[in-house]
Amino acid sequence: NAGPHGTALIAAMLGQRGGFSYPKSIHTVVDAVDAMVWGRSEALVLDFFAGSGTTGHAIISLLRRGEAGRSFLLVEMGEYFESVLRPRITKAIYSPDWSSGHAEFHDKGVAAFVKCFALESYEDALNNLPVPSGTLLDGRTAEEKDALITYSLDLELGPSLLNLDAFR
Repeated sequence: NAGPHGTALIAAMLGQRGGFSYPKSIHTVVDAVDAMVWGRSEALVLDFFAGSGTTGHAIISLLRRGEAGRSFLLVEMGEYFESVLRPRITKAIYSPDWSSGHAEFHDKGVAAFVKCFALESYEDALNNLPVPSGTLLDGRTAEEKDALITYSLDLELGPSLLNLDAFR
């Protein structure tokens, strides 16, 4: 039942309802992951549509049960990454039981390392760079600037326009 084991679970962890519509039941995902990795000493579970983070939470639950060697990679592009997914994973690592956004107890968590990456397209990265004044882009319309940056930066402008530290 996704009501008490999905929606209500997230509400208890985050202290509010409505952050994510129709999250899966954690028990269903734990059972599915357990069946898929049965008998393997190590397994990497990939979820390219992470949503509310149920898959990551399920792996954390398996780790807490003593099933070492499980790891996960979550990918999500929804606007709820910061409001639901990341807080849920962080809280699931810290404690298994939550009420109104507060841990009911702390059991030293599980050994976990979480790293988040934000990706953007090459064109967006170039458009977000600060461009010094007095360059070929001065006096151009937004469309002309976009075309110059997107298609001819390497050929016509050279690397001197790029703020490589900001780009990195």
